[in-house]
Amino acid sequence: MQKFRSLASLALRSSKSFGIPSTRVPRGPILRLFSTQADPDHSHEPSVPQFTPIKIHNADTKESLVIELNDAIRKNKVVLLMKGSPDEPQCGYSRFVAQLLLAYGVRNFAYLDVLSTESIRENAKNVTQWPTYPQLFIHGQFVGGADVLKTMHQDGTLEALLATVNNDDKDKNK
Repeated sequence: MQKFRSLASLALRSSKSFGIPSTRVPRGPILRLFSTQADPDHSHEPSVPQFTPIKIHNADTKESLVIELNDAIRKNKVVLLMKGSPDEPQCGYSRFVAQLLLAYGVRNFAYLDVLSTESIRENAKNVTQWPTYPQLFIHGQFVGGADVLKTMHQDGTLEALLATVNNDDKDKNK
């Protein structure tokens, strides 16, 4: 087995093996160019990704965690349970799914860092009975993990599913 010099090179190689081009997540301050012309509908604003962390207030018991997590899944169009954050994923599969969402134009989604506490890591799996992370939810429905998303990407079904999310965002901005 080939040795990797860093986790970043491992993640980059794993995302390439899934057939997804590398998508850089903007870091640091975002520079905005202002014009003297009005843009009332904001149609020329850059599409900057907005990642919303899910806050779990009571992860003491499995039941309370599942209730809070189900509530967050219901309230957000796209939810990703992942190791780390979209800006700093802690595993290659989580990096792959975050990059996949960005590659398909999904710029706004909520995420839960399952590594934030031991209780969350162990009990968040009870929402879906899916044994691994990442886990993607769209419109309140569990879609799958990295392997399922890879297959959906390859057969074209993921594009159609994510188009519904992107169309909802376009309709809301009109």
